Amino acid sequence: MSKVILVLPEMPEKCTECPACSGHGIATLCRAEGKFMNACIGGRPSWCPLRLMPEKEDLDYTETWAGGYKVGWNDVIRAIEGSGEDEASDREE
Repeated sequence: MSKVILVLPEMPEKCTECPACSGHGIATLCRAEGKFMNACIGGRPSWCPLRLMPEKEDLDYTETWAGGYKVGWNDVIRAIEGSGEDEASDREE
């Protein structure tokens, strides 16, 4: 099965704030993992599949290889965020 990415505006601090949470109390279901759990009030469980988005890199064109790597990295972050636009400002000195 292929992996997918769901981009949320911010990381939920507990399961009940997550759009993948269904139900309340004993019948709480994590739809992302397909697991039933106790009401996850105190935070996210260790098996939670949510991960923080990596940050864009600051571009420094004094290092040619590293600068090219960072441009590519930032392109991937933009694609994940859904902006889909190549920002020419990242490629200009």
